[in-house]
Parts: sequence; structure tokens; C-alpha cells
Amino acid sequence: MTTTGTATAASASATAVTTFTPSPRLQNLIRIDGLDNLSPTTGLLVGELTGGQEVSPQIYTLGGRGPSACLRTLRHGCSVTELAVSELPGVPGAIFTVDDLSNANANANANANATPQPLSKYIVVSFADATLVLSVGDTVEEVGRESGFTTNTPTLACTALNDGSCCQIHTNGIRHILAGQALEWHVPGLNKIECASANHTQVMVALAGGEVIYFELQQENGKLKEGPKRLMKADVCCLDVGVVETGRKRSLFCAVGCRDSTIQIVSLEPGQDKLLTTLGLTTLQSRPNSVRLLPSSRPGGDLTMMVGLDDGSSLKATVDPITGAIGTSPTRRFLGARPVSVSRIPIDGRESLVLLSSRPWISRAVGAGSGSASSAASANASAKHVMAPLSYTPLDHGCAFSSEAVREGVVATAGKTLRIISIDASGLDGNDDEAFNTNKVSLRYTPRQMTLLSASTATATSTSTANAATSANATNKNANATNKRKVVLAVVESDYNDYGLEEKTSMGFDPTGKPSKTTTTPGGTGDGDGNGNGNGNGAKNDDKNKQVKKEDDGMDMDMDEDSDEEDDDEGKDKETTGEHDDDDEEEEDED
Repeated sequence: MTTTGTATAASASATAVTTFTPSPRLQNLIRIDGLDNLSPTTGLLVGELTGGQEVSPQIYTLGGRGPSACLRTLRHGCSVTELAVSELPGVPGAIFTVDDLSNANANANANANATPQPLSKYIVVSFADATLVLSVGDTVEEVGRESGFTTNTPTLACTALNDGSCCQIHTNGIRHILAGQALEWHVPGLNKIECASANHTQVMVALAGGEVIYFELQQENGKLKEGPKRLMKADVCCLDVGVVETGRKRSLFCAVGCRDSTIQIVSLEPGQDKLLTTLGLTTLQSRPNSVRLLPSSRPGGDLTMMVGLDDGSSLKATVDPITGAIGTSPTRRFLGARPVSVSRIPIDGRESLVLLSSRPWISRAVGAGSGSASSAASANASAKHVMAPLSYTPLDHGCAFSSEAVREGVVATAGKTLRIISIDASGLDGNDDEAFNTNKVSLRYTPRQMTLLSASTATATSTSTANAATSANATNKNANATNKRKVVLAVVESDYNDYGLEEKTSMGFDPTGKPSKTTTTPGGTGDGDGNGNGNGNGAKNDDKNKQVKKEDDGMDMDMDEDSDEEDDDEGKDKETTGEHDDDDEEEEDED
């Protein structure tokens, strides 16, 4: 900030005194960048103040001074942007998306070097006895039988096939939908399908009793051909056929999790002596709940197998891309108190994983770029996978979602709600748990101290304190008050020399008090700059004391109590003036 100074001298022996007048904006300097920091921090509070919506507590800090004063909420994990929330008719049991491969194939044919980016065509929500199909376009709308899906039974898996058709696996069989026509494969006898997995060319189903049946899409006639069967030693509780890598016609491996706490790698390579043979097996400490195979980011690199266990932990192991052998040194990590569900999602153009327990997590590969020229040893090495939690409410089910507006998103369910979110994993670049994010709410004056008040205490305080702030309830109209705990956060602010509204507005102050955009930094977070960019409001006063009230999971601020007090004062003045006028009229009548 540039300043101007004037010097005066009372006498030859007097010392020159220079006074400075702050300038509202930079005159001879141009701001290029600012350093994120928490300095100076004048207050700290740690607690879970979102009404139980998050598992880990948040860190609330007071920082900055003058126009750069703010209240920050620091959270461990990657930041999540909530794009849409919609109510569902019940609690779903699973959720899937069906890609529109016709547009992706057309784009790939137009540019052979381009990586296909398919958009989601349908969102399929499975319930205990029904299936809900939503069409994705400019808006998300429910579609009925015109989609071709069976809606009176739960869906176990669904996918788009390479020929533009769709495949739905439900408890009674497989439905192959092509050009408005549907071909059905029914389960023999009275048996039921317990779990299933499918990609763009392959389908694997597991029946009650441990029997698995393999299907593959025939390029000649475009039909799903039933392959061999195999009876496992125990009932199958989860399986995954992986993804078809670029340049291949099929996935070569299938991961099968059984109720005897074992996980197997089964061969999908064509051949009478190879198909459905066991290539690798490992024993787990708990029963598997979900499993996913992730291809390597380097050509010829090891595959990554992520297993979600019933005890709330995850197990990560490598799979040899040639022999299918499972690595001997798997990594186990506890994620939460609920069974872990694993799904594949894209992050920054690379296949990643989202793991859902009592807290959502993501796992992504870092430190190894695909397609880079390197030695054979480094080419076979898998990229390092790091994990970090998400700063979001616990989710039940989730899968990848892509649209024109959201290229890399996640559609998930939480209770009876359907949510579309996007994940910012920019802080997840080094080791596990490094991701951190912050939200900032600008304050008028330098914060001095804060404290957490209960609901009853807050009510008494707000009625007895003249400067108590009121909460902005407009943003929380859709919240369920019965499931949230009302909390009040009181912040004391004061400044000796205050800028006027015009000066603070020119410095970047937003009088509305809206929260700024979320930023994510590795290892720690903060906001601030050396230019004093911040905000302020009100006339110059010797001392200002404000109390800020925070309600539920938002940091909604209402700093307009001064105007309310002025209105009350004006009303009182008008009442007093009216009383004097009545007295004057009575005196005139007596005269």
C-alpha cells in the first residue's frame, strides 16, 4: 500500500515527524500473487460444529487484521463441491451410471490420438424391490419403460456395451437392450443372482450357492454369449471384471471375493484350460464387501486391487499383469465403522477409487505419468497410490458421473438423497493424509476472541446484548432442523483506526459477507496477502464490538445489526417527537 507523508519542523532543533495517510488502492504497484498463510492467528477453536454431518472435527481460526480479517474453517481432507441434491422415494441399495459410448466412439474416430471421454446417459438407482432410471441431459429426469430397463426388480449391475447397447443385470437374469429391443437371459430354476460385474465387453454373475457364469459380447452378431461355469468353494459376496484397457478386446482378470474371507484372481483369457482358472489367492482377516481392479498408469505396470472389508478397513495389493499373482505385501488401512464400498472414478483424467465407509475416502495414483519414456524397470513399477478423506457427509453408495457441465463428478446417495458432487484433489500430491482445505468468511474488523455458545445460552445472550448478531436463516431453509444441533459462535472484533466503507470496498471488501471460494493446499491451509485485501464496513469509530452467530454447517454471517439498531433509534425518536407534539397541542387548547 503506498503512503504519502508530510514533514513539519517547529524549530531547527525539533525532530521531523512524518504522518501517513492510507491510500484506498495501490498506485505505483501491481499485485501479482499472494502467499496463503494463517498469520496473524488471534483465536483458535476445535470442534465438530456441523451438526454431526462430518466425522472429524473442524479447526476454526481467527486471523488477519483490519481489512484482511477473516474467520477460517480448516478441514482435513480434499474439498468437495456439492452440485445438486435431490430427494429419493426411499433408501437405495446401489447406484450406477450408463455411459453414452456412441458419442465417445465418434469422437475417438474423428481423432485417433484423443482419449474417449464418454458422458453419462442414465443414472440407475436400485432399491430393495424396484429400479429408478434417470435420463441425463440438460436436466436429470425420470424415464420409464422407454429406457428398456426392468423397473420392478432391483438392479445388481449395469453398463454400456461397445456396440451401443446396454446391459442390466438384475436378480432374475440379464437384460440386453439394443435399439429398443431387449433380449433376456433367465437364471435356471429357482436360483437368484446375488452379485454381478460388467464392463464394455464382459459380464460375470454369481448365483446363490457359489456358482459363477461368464458372458462375453460377440463382435459378429452383437449378442452376449454364455461361457463356461464354475462352482466356487464358498458363496460369492463380491466380484469385479476390471476395465478393458486401450488396445485390448477384453479384461484378462476377474477378482472374486468369497464368504470364506478369501479373494481370488480368476483368468478371463480365452481357452478351454485357461478360462475361469484361479491364478492367485489370498486370505483376508475379514469378509470382503467390495473389490475393484485398477489398471496401471504405465504400460505393462502392475494392476492395483482394492478390497473393502466388512470390518471397515481396506486392503490394497498388486496383481501381476501377466501371471495374475497377488502381491505378498498388501497394505491394510482402517477407514471407518461401516463396511467399505469401493468404486472407480476419474480424477484429473486418471482412474482413481472412492471408498465409502463412515467417512468417504479417495485413492489416486501420483508420481507416475502415463506414456512417459522410461526404462523397463521404471515402466513395470506401479505409481504410488495415496489416500485422503473427503470433507463431506458420509455417503452410502457412489459411482462415476460425467456430463457437459461436470466432466469428472461423482453421483452418490446419502440416506434418501441423491447427490452430485465434484472432488478437488489438488492437495493430494505427496503422502497419505496431506490434503487440507479451508473456507474463509471475511470479517469487518480485527478479530480478538471467539467462544462457542450453546443454543440456550445463545438465546439469552442475543436478547440481552445490544451488538449481538442475528443468523442468516435463508440459506438453511432446506435443512432438517430435527437432525441438526443449533450452535452459536460468538466473535469479538475491534479496531482503533477503521477504514470507511468506500475505502474498504475499493480494497475488495464484500458487504454481503458471502463466503469466498474454497481453496485446497497440501499439508496446511490459509488465506491472506500482504496487500491488505479484505473488507470492512461502517463509519470510523474508536471501538467496535461485534458478535458473530454461526448456525448449523454454514458460516452465514449477518453484519447488518447496526442498521437495525439505527432503525430502532429512529423509531424511538419519532415516538418521542410525537409525544411532544401532543403536549404542545394541549397547551394551545388551554390558552
